[in-house]
Amino acid sequence: MNRFFIKEGIFDNPVRSHDLLSGEKFWTEKRLKKSLIYQYHVYELAAKLFEQRKFKSLIDIGSGPGTKTKLFFEERAASITLVDQESSAKIAEQVLPKATFKATDLEMPDLQG
Repeated sequence: MNRFFIKEGIFDNPVRSHDLLSGEKFWTEKRLKKSLIYQYHVYELAAKLFEQRKFKSLIDIGSGPGTKTKLFFEERAASITLVDQESSAKIAEQVLPKATFKATDLEMPDLQG
C-alpha cells in the first residue's frame, strides 16, 4: 500500500487538541463538511474490505464527529463504536445516533486500564 494515501513529504503537525474548546464550538457546520474530505480514501477502502469480509461490527478510533463513518458504514454495520476525545461526544451522537461513543484522550491514552 502507499502509506494509507498519505502523500510523500507530509510531516507531523505539532500536537494540539480541540478538546480545549467545547465540542459545540469546535464542530461548526463548516468543519463538519470538511471532515468528510480527510482520509476519505481510507474509509472508502475500509468499506470495501468490510463488505468483502462480511464484517458486522465496526470500531472507528479517532472518529471525530463520525461523519465518514456515517457515510460509509451506517447502512452496512450492525454495530458501530466511535472512539475519540470527550469533546466529540455530543456532536457524534447527533451525527450518528445509533453508534456507541467511547471518550478517551487519544494523545495520552491510558493503556493500563
